[in-house]
Amino acid sequence: MYSVCSGWRCQSPAGSETDPASPLSLAAQAVPQTNTARYCLQDSGGRVAVYTCRADGTPGTLIRVTGIYTNLLPENDALRIKRGLVVNSPRELDLLLEDLGE
Repeated sequence: MYSVCSGWRCQSPAGSETDPASPLSLAAQAVPQTNTARYCLQDSGGRVAVYTCRADGTPGTLIRVTGIYTNLLPENDALRIKRGLVVNSPRELDLLLEDLGE
């Protein structure tokens, strides 16, 4: 599942803002911690760009700028990209980019 970020402060899918410094819930504590890659998607020059995602949820190093034009996406998708989108695995990234038309 991906997280929608507003100003690069992550929000849960239900829309409630999450504080990265808050303690983990019991369910989250039960899940083993892995060092999976996280990616941030954001508009860059009118196209969807993929960045590494820092621990605080902000974009890091630019990985690539896709051929997907943000303004040609459905309104909700374009808004999510403009606000910033965090994807939690390479598989999710591939699926999302495929879904967006890459």
